[in-house]
Amino acid sequence: MAFSVLLVCGCQKECPDAGFENPSCCSAACYKTTNPNSFDLNKFVTRNDDSAPFGICSSVKHVEGIGAIDWTANNRIIAFSDGSVYLDLVNYSDTAFHGLEVWAYLRETILIKFEPEKQDVQPLYDKVAFQKDKQLSYAEYDRWFDDYYDAGWKIDLNRKSYILVTEYDRENKIVAGEFNLFFVIDKPTTYPGITSAERVNFRCGKFRAKIF
Repeated sequence: MAFSVLLVCGCQKECPDAGFENPSCCSAACYKTTNPNSFDLNKFVTRNDDSAPFGICSSVKHVEGIGAIDWTANNRIIAFSDGSVYLDLVNYSDTAFHGLEVWAYLRETILIKFEPEKQDVQPLYDKVAFQKDKQLSYAEYDRWFDDYYDAGWKIDLNRKSYILVTEYDRENKIVAGEFNLFFVIDKPTTYPGITSAERVNFRCGKFRAKIF
């Protein structure tokens, strides 16, 4: 499966080809913003947790028809006893920890199942496709208010989402790579006054994470 190569551009204005479906790797400042106060464009932060010394994930979060922000998250890789491996991306509304509740002020999570030893483009599917074929890789995006669930998005199968491993340090258990994720709403928010965008793209994603 062929994918377009992502190119970095240092533009000062909107990219001429920066439509939602175009994978150009411009900064968020390149995209027109029609509603800067949209809840879907809220910027959240990372924390200095045990994953932070190994790297922080960065991406451009592009909300269809609304605009884009530069997006960051704590990233760690979780390996389970059954051999499955997941990249876990998490951010918060503030940088502090509150008591023993590590999820306090949790806001966004992205979970990506992938193969760290496969240094090639790995197409991503939704969880329904994965449940039918456990050989597939998949991703999902959820939003929270602390430990209260808000809204969820699944991979948009009409677009090309992928993860690409560019480095695998087996000795130190460090994995680095890139991703481009197209999500479509699956579970809209039920909270009054809060929006949940129909389509969201995390493009130009870069991660460097330790396997825990």
